[in-house]
Amino acid sequence: MKRTFPIVETTTCILIIISTAAPSASTDPSKFTFYKMPYPLSAPCDLCEGPDGALWGDDFAGPFIFRVDPNTSLVEHYQIPYTTPALNITLPPEVGQIIGRTALACAIRPGADGNIYAATGTRNQLARINPKTRKIDIVVSLSVLGNLQPFNDLYTSPTGMWFTMTTANLIGFYSYNTSRVTVYRVPTPVAVPLGIYYASDGYVYFCELLGNKMGRLDPRTGVIKEYIIPLGGQGPAVVRAETPPHAGKKHPYIWFTCSLGNSVGRLDPNTETGEIKLYSNPLLGGIPSENTVDSKGNVWFTTLLQNTLCKIDGNGTVSYVQIPGTILLAPISSPLYFVLAVNYGPGNALWFDLLLGGRVGRYSLDE
Repeated sequence: MKRTFPIVETTTCILIIISTAAPSASTDPSKFTFYKMPYPLSAPCDLCEGPDGALWGDDFAGPFIFRVDPNTSLVEHYQIPYTTPALNITLPPEVGQIIGRTALACAIRPGADGNIYAATGTRNQLARINPKTRKIDIVVSLSVLGNLQPFNDLYTSPTGMWFTMTTANLIGFYSYNTSRVTVYRVPTPVAVPLGIYYASDGYVYFCELLGNKMGRLDPRTGVIKEYIIPLGGQGPAVVRAETPPHAGKKHPYIWFTCSLGNSVGRLDPNTETGEIKLYSNPLLGGIPSENTVDSKGNVWFTTLLQNTLCKIDGNGTVSYVQIPGTILLAPISSPLYFVLAVNYGPGNALWFDLLLGGRVGRYSLDE
């Protein structure tokens, strides 16, 4: 494993706070479809669209990867073959089931090599899923001390998978061609790098949950540039959306959730110091978790304590759709679904999890 200690650039961003809100969109139950997990003690967590056109996800409370077929509604699940940390020897399935209940895995993304990859929480391993054969292999096994805060993330580039190690304070890169791992140390101590995203400009952006910064890594040089969020205590968490920049600009706008600040941030990396705009959740008490962007350029995000799908449109207006079955919406929804994940696709729809309900939901964007 190659270790890299990057050159560091740190800038303080310009901060603009936006709290434009619109009334909630009406909840049309016919736009929602729900899929129940077929195994007990399920807690569906992160979601992605696979190369086969199906929805894939991992389970926070179990050793499973699941697949939802949008055409047939069939839900299948497959056990992760957990291994020993050092020697990467596959454990007996019975032992793997017990370990999987405590791994707290919650990150899954499609790879550019045609496979799907999942992070395994506190196990600090990368699992590779072949969507054709459904075979799962552990391809990276690192120190279990590296990800004791289990909510890390991963995102593909054309040549490999980038991933974060929260308590190790590292950014990792797994090469598809060589299977080697290269790591880059985050300059800010105890930054807790969580979300990560490979953008269309060829840079890797990541969130520093406790560092209250956004980071940008240049894969060509290893140089890391950090953007300080001037408003403290925002807790940038997940970065999975970009929108086009103004004409003539090189870098896209990078969108990220702020779990502690109840907001979503937009980073403009086109200026030397950077500019960050914060868009407030119109409901008090939310904990924004994941984000995604639809085909019209709207940025959507979820909040853990409120049963909503929130939208930021092209004008910067924030609105939300209430998930059916909610009796009390805010400040903490009842019943609480603990909606963490949101993913645009498969199809023209938002897919989301109901972690406490053992279900996955689909919200159609067709008009």
